Formats: sequence, C-alpha cells, structure tokens
Amino acid sequence: MGRPALPWAPAPAARRGGGPAGAGEPDPAAWARQATARWERRLAAVLDAVPRLETDVPGLAAYWHRSLASGLVCLWDNPAFVTNPFVATSGIDGGALCAYAWDTGGYAPHLLTLMLGDTATDLLEALLKADLTRHYAIGPDGAGLGVAYAYSGWSLVTLATAVASHRGVRPDLVERLHDTVSALDARFPAVGELRDYGTQHNLLEMRGAGWEHVVASPNAERAGYLDALAELAEAGGAVLPVDALRATARRVRAAIADELWDAEARWFRSRYPDGHTELAYSIQAFDALRAGACTPEMAAELIARVRPGAFLGAYGVSSVSAEDERHYELGDTDWSGGGAYTGEGPQLALTLWEQGRPDLAWTVLSRLLWMGEHYPYFPQEHYCDRPAAPPAGRRANIVAGLTGAEAILLGLAGIRPRPDGTLVIAPPPAPGRIALRGLRYRDRRIDVECTPHGFTVTVDGRPVPADGSTVVLRP
Repeated sequence: MGRPALPWAPAPAARRGGGPAGAGEPDPAAWARQATARWERRLAAVLDAVPRLETDVPGLAAYWHRSLASGLVCLWDNPAFVTNPFVATSGIDGGALCAYAWDTGGYAPHLLTLMLGDTATDLLEALLKADLTRHYAIGPDGAGLGVAYAYSGWSLVTLATAVASHRGVRPDLVERLHDTVSALDARFPAVGELRDYGTQHNLLEMRGAGWEHVVASPNAERAGYLDALAELAEAGGAVLPVDALRATARRVRAAIADELWDAEARWFRSRYPDGHTELAYSIQAFDALRAGACTPEMAAELIARVRPGAFLGAYGVSSVSAEDERHYELGDTDWSGGGAYTGEGPQLALTLWEQGRPDLAWTVLSRLLWMGEHYPYFPQEHYCDRPAAPPAGRRANIVAGLTGAEAILLGLAGIRPRPDGTLVIAPPPAPGRIALRGLRYRDRRIDVECTPHGFTVTVDGRPVPADGSTVVLRP
C-alpha cells in the first residue's frame, strides 16, 4: 500500500496550450514536465527512505512534515553539480546555494543520511576535498567558499558518524577525515589544551562580542569529535591513534571545566588574548553540554536557565538569554537574542532528551510546533516571542530545518544509531501516541510506537522484547 500524499507534495505539471516547439527551439513546457517528474521521483524515494509518523499529539505531524520539506527543498538536482543531489544550505530565494559543512552535517546528520541514501558518502567526500582550513562551504562545483569555520571539524565527524551508522564507511575515508580535522585544528592556535577560535569572523557571526577566542564551544565539540573519531576507527578498522585521541579529549574537557567555568556566575567565561574574560549567556553553552564538557553540577546549572524570562520564549528559544542585559539585542535574531537560528531550538530539545530531561525537552519542542502550521518549509531564523520570522534580510529556507525531524527521531522516539551498526532504542515517556513506522536501518524495517506508559518495537514485522527500558539491535 502506498504512502498517502502529503499536503506539500507537488501536483503534476499541467500541459499548456500550443503545439510542440520547432526544431532547435526551447520548450519551457517540456522542461517543466521533466523537472516535475524528477521532483516526484525524488519525493517518492525520500519518503520511502524516512519513517512515517503517526500521532495524536496536536501539531506534531504537521511539524514533522514541514521539517522534512525543509530538507527536500535543499536537494538540488543537476548532473553538473559536484554531487547529485547537491545539498544546498539554502537557495529557494536565490541565495546561499552552497553547502556549509556546519549546518549540512552538524544539525540533522541522521535524517540527511536517510534522505540521501547511497549518495550520503558523496557529500562527505565532496566536503573532504575542499580545503576547510580556508573555507566554510563548497559551491555547486565543489570549490571552497568563505573563511575557515570553527565548527567544520565537528560537523564533518558528525556527518561521518551518521553515514557509518546507517551505511558503513571505508577505513581510508575515516583516515582522511582525521587528517582533515587535524589540519583544521592547527588552523586555530593552541592555548594550553584549548584552542583560540578567533572572533565572530570564524565563529557564528554574532553582531556583538562576548563569546569569542577561547570559548567552551567549540572547544567542547573538538573533544567530542576526537572521541567520535576513535569510535569510528574501532568500528571500521581505520588506523588512527585511538588512545591518544581519547586522552586529548579528556584533557580538553578538564581544561574547559577548570579554566572557563565560573562557579559564581554559573556559566562559562570566554578568555581573550590579552587575558581578560567576558561572560555571555549564549545558547552555544548547551553545545558544550551536549559534547560532554560538563560535570553533573555544571549541567544542572545550565539546564536551570531553560526557563521563561531567560532562554525560553512562548514560541521557541532565544540565542542569548533575556537575562543577559549586556549581550541580548533584537537586531540579530539569528545569534544575539529575541529568537534563534532554526536548528537551535530542536537541537536544544534533543540535548535535553539526551540529558534525561524529557519533560523539559518536550516543553522546548512543543513551543516550536506553530511552525508546522505557518510555513511550507522553515526559514533561517525565527522569533521566540511571537510566531513569526524577520521579514527581510535572511534566507527563506534552511537545511537545518531538518533538525525538527531529527529531534523527533532521536529524542522523542529514542532511536540512537551507533557507528558499528548497533541500534539502541530507548524512548522516554511520550506526550501522547507517537509511532514511527518503516525506519530502514541496515536492511531491517523497524517500527517504534510510544505512549505515556511505554513503547513497543517491531523489526521486520516481529515484536522485539525490551530489556528494561531499552531495545538493542545488533548488526
């Protein structure tokens, strides 16, 4: 039985009047029919590759579908591009037709890998061929664009981990990945165990200062991807210095806690080259939490600020806490307050699920569900105090819109793929009935159904008993 048509699926192109074009003349109607046919094939393939959501939770299905649409409109089909499809960061409005390593791999790597199928490795290869010590993105021809970006190493390894989990990855690719991120590390000067990531030119392009130079994030992400490289090497047989990678990761995390955590402020400080420090209550601190750089006490202090009047708004989260009188401003919704980059809200929800805070995670995600009713696909950023996005000056779509579906898959449904092909399924109590059907993982077809009282897992049509609150499927 086929899947039902979704509300955003394109209708077949209608034939327009007039006969066939003369020999050698352009035929726009034919081009339109060909484009529509290609899009419908792409749509059918993607919907077959990702699970289908069934739920009685109001607004959740629309949010899931629009999140998937956000990824679909970023898949550009052109045989002349470096990959086909080419994963554009944005572009529906004519801008940002390039692939950042950061938001391509850093926000929804598992959903993107499912959508791309066998071509997921092509994307990883294309990003590795670019000189990411000098560039943050690639153009459709594969040429590098922009400056070195502090988050590219984390994003590449995160994407590689997803590809390895779903499809496997060659040892030589993992070794080249290690060489690439090592060169990127060397691009940013060492300050003891930590790195100085420079100004906003190489970070997230906030309009203000305060979260720059030696910062908790992306130093924490560096520790995270060193551990991930070690795990990739062990899973796939790559020849890497596994023990040294893990030892460096431990030292980096210890240095973050010892040198950057301010126990009185209950937040991270940023250290500048002249020795002075600044305190900016940026949402980037939660990335350090997710990357494992916090003790339980530090984690509790950070999570306590996910509340109204600080990071939590009625319609999402703020990229800078409203309690930060020095840095909070409304001119840069993306990263300086009043709203956030579209991937940040659902990624914070996923982080909270990973931290064992399901009620707070759902509070964060549920405040984003309005987007599924308002948008055909998600814009670059949006406000958190009202259901709207800035009217001008930002991209109309963003590939990080896929993060909503990623948070539902990995957080709400508790599906955690591992690089060795193991699949761990451990859903938290659900806010209603939530079923993900038809997840394809390593030649298995998996259904997960969650309720407030428990969950069931079916693999290839057969129920699988849980060991306590977890199901583990071995390759």
